[in-house]
Amino acid sequence: MSNIKISQLPAATTPDGTELLPLVQGSTTKRVALSSLLADGDGAAWVGFIQSGTGAQTRTAQAKMRETVSVKDFGAVGDGVTDDTAAIVALKNYVNAQGGGFVLWPKGTYYIAQTGAPNTVNIEFTDCDGLTFVFDAGAEISLKADFVHSASLTSSNIVFRRCKNVLLENVKTNGNVSTGTKVGTEQGEHGLQFFGCQNVTLINPVLHDHPNDGLYIDHQFTAGVISTESRNFAVINLDSYNNGRQGCSIIGLFNGTFINCRFRDTGNTGSFGSYAPGAGLDIEPNVTTGVVVRQLKFVNPRITGNGGSIFACINLASPTYPSIASTGNVDDIVFENPYFEVGASASGSDQIIFAVKNGSITGGTTRLTTGAATNPRITPLYSDMLSTVSIKDHVVYGKNQSLLAVKDASRSIYDQQVIIRDCSFVNENSVSNGGAIMLQMDCGGEFISNQVYCPSAAYSTGAATRELVRARKLNVVSGNVYTTNMTTAGQQFVVDYTDAVVVENETYPNQTYFWAKNDAGAALSPLYGRGQNAPGMQMTLYDYRGSAASNLYSRQFASYTVPTSGTWERGDIVWHSQPSAGGNIGWVCTSAGTPGTWKTFGTIAV
Repeated sequence: MSNIKISQLPAATTPDGTELLPLVQGSTTKRVALSSLLADGDGAAWVGFIQSGTGAQTRTAQAKMRETVSVKDFGAVGDGVTDDTAAIVALKNYVNAQGGGFVLWPKGTYYIAQTGAPNTVNIEFTDCDGLTFVFDAGAEISLKADFVHSASLTSSNIVFRRCKNVLLENVKTNGNVSTGTKVGTEQGEHGLQFFGCQNVTLINPVLHDHPNDGLYIDHQFTAGVISTESRNFAVINLDSYNNGRQGCSIIGLFNGTFINCRFRDTGNTGSFGSYAPGAGLDIEPNVTTGVVVRQLKFVNPRITGNGGSIFACINLASPTYPSIASTGNVDDIVFENPYFEVGASASGSDQIIFAVKNGSITGGTTRLTTGAATNPRITPLYSDMLSTVSIKDHVVYGKNQSLLAVKDASRSIYDQQVIIRDCSFVNENSVSNGGAIMLQMDCGGEFISNQVYCPSAAYSTGAATRELVRARKLNVVSGNVYTTNMTTAGQQFVVDYTDAVVVENETYPNQTYFWAKNDAGAALSPLYGRGQNAPGMQMTLYDYRGSAASNLYSRQFASYTVPTSGTWERGDIVWHSQPSAGGNIGWVCTSAGTPGTWKTFGTIAV
């Protein structure tokens, strides 16, 4: 039975004939006019409520309705002009006092104007457990930004600190950055910030035009040590754009899944400008010890149009970092089916910095040709940072230095390894690359079953050689197909293998010059002259021992004719690429020289 009921007492009226309702709550009887009951807002406290479910508890209607609050319950207007700061602060205070709750944001623009002064107000939700924000279509938080941003003049921030079980649905924030300017360095003016939060779900968030980042995630640190972890984030359909520094910064997080998220147009802020690195996504800790970012997965991400890098994901560099244990502080970062594209105004070479332990890119496309950089590239090794990275089934449209992986001198090849497998690298240059290398890997790892294409137009017509692939420390290079449409002898197709790399089953479908260079800096040695191996050449084994005194070891090639030019070593073998009955299997070099002495071997039965 409800604890609030209409009594069976006789009816009563006021002198003017207004009927009074007899209400009983416990032992208290109250007679009130219906109009008064509605007007003073007290009626819900006198109306009983019980849910229909088995075992439901009796409450007042007021208690039931207060389970959900609206920002308008605290005085917010939402017209985009009225300053709603006080109302949103009151909402924040209420939610923090309750330890969470369900908050509705009806359609409207909620303007936070108390920014740009030393008393900037941060809207900080703290220590909540069970907090839900639902934004109706057309609802948005708008922040004042039309001032000169500096250390003492900053925008307000929406912050979640040490909160658990958070759901933000359709949240939209607008930093209005194009209306302001800046002096000095970045001030941490972000869209949404999370510190030490756990079990957080963001569905359809739109975070745009903020002076710094759209989304910022970190642990809660005390005296440089994690005091509360950020853990278990799910971000779905995020659109973060036109922010001044990054679309998203992940400084500290364990276990995050980002599905169908877009990070775009960073730095497109009008007169405000941007801050480095101007990336769509930046995964970069602020501490040098301990793993602080682990197990992040990005499914179908789109990172496009940014003024700086596409993304940076790095173990933090410091002068002492090589002496730190080989765990690194960023571990297990996965990109599945991404689309990466350089921004039209991007001028930096390192467009994808992916120096991380256990990083992978699988499927998808990178387009490096849309920006202003001369040598835009993927950099799976960077400075002295620990890297074990794999890139598989990925298509790269690039120009010069589309991939650069150079091992730091203080690392061994086992610390820094890169695996490139089943990828396609297409050089779309229409002008000479001026001597740049297209793909360079001076590190441990593998380059296997890739397709590499470089057009004639990308080759220099001068004396400088074009090194299509330079692999100096890779463990295995195998099964790759290299294609070029060069037409003159002045254009050189160079593959540079050194330092005990095992190379086998490589294919060169077109006429080409092939060169090898040892690691001691000796002069290039031509191994095949153009036209000699037309219409193609199959190199079945090429194992370089890295000695300045010797050259190549156990060299085996395939051609339809015996070599008549080039410098060869005793023991070199050329397999006949067009064998016939009664002919021979191939030729062996019996005396070194240019081209040396060659003898047939292996008679084929008729």
